[in-house]
Amino acid sequence: MRNRSCAERGKRIRLWLRIARCAAVFLVVGALALFEYLCPMRSLLPAPRVAAREEGELRLHFFDTDGGECTAVEFPEGDVLVIDGGKGGFGTRVPNYIKALNPARVSVVLTNPGYGHTGGLAELISALSPEELYLPAFEAETGAYRRAIAAAERAGCETKRLTRYGVIARDSGAYAVCLSPYSMGETDADEASSVLYLQYGEFRALLCSDTTASREEKLMNEYAIDETIFDRGNCTVRLPQLSLLRTARGGAAGASSEKWLFFLGAETGIVSCGRGEGSFSGEVAKRLHSAGTDVYRTDELGTVVVSVRNGEYRVFTQETE
Repeated sequence: MRNRSCAERGKRIRLWLRIARCAAVFLVVGALALFEYLCPMRSLLPAPRVAAREEGELRLHFFDTDGGECTAVEFPEGDVLVIDGGKGGFGTRVPNYIKALNPARVSVVLTNPGYGHTGGLAELISALSPEELYLPAFEAETGAYRRAIAAAERAGCETKRLTRYGVIARDSGAYAVCLSPYSMGETDADEASSVLYLQYGEFRALLCSDTTASREEKLMNEYAIDETIFDRGNCTVRLPQLSLLRTARGGAAGASSEKWLFFLGAETGIVSCGRGEGSFSGEVAKRLHSAGTDVYRTDELGTVVVSVRNGEYRVFTQETE
């Protein structure tokens, strides 16, 4: 009887040990999953090494933020213009990358108050202490937007509004012109998204935000009437035969119409899209291909860098750097 009792006690102990091990594994896996959700592992990775900018070089850095948009324009003078803050979740990776550019000064443009543009903006402003923040015509009472404004106030950052004909120019001859929205009275956040035209020498780029096909149609119609309609002093705007286009809405449906893409005729297309089915519309992909545009996707290639120097431009990705 004693032996049987000992055997049964041993079985119970072994059973409880197995249950305890399973529970421990479950708790560890659950904790890791929760940590990854709250703080993605890639956000803990150190920023990649960034080559020093060469004399007279302008660079555009299109960051992989898994959805949302975040771009840095590095002017030849060393100034950096950060456009939008993505959805956040990038930890110190993007701020450290921008700091590695050793900017002479930093300015920030917010093209749309939606979460895909403001999610990480407060963190970027806090880390970079920009001198000025250009706000969109359309405001939004969202937590991310309010946090960005609060961060700008703490940093002593001057705030301005960026609407049509607003110009950001540098002594190198590089400049950006805002083509849309038209006024402070617009009531749709996406239609009121800032569309920025960037030119440096012969390189011409259009950086779209969340505008829709209806706004694309409006811009085309205006340009057809007068191709100088967007010019501002010596800052001219010529849309057809672009060097580069950053597609609107992360390449999602509702923008980048066939007519628009053929009108622009961009050689290179940058799509800042998230991972997962449906992030980049298959129809938009077909339209870009039909327009003869070479496509670079941040969800597939990581951060995409465009270098402009001596009248030519080259595209680099994490795979080719």
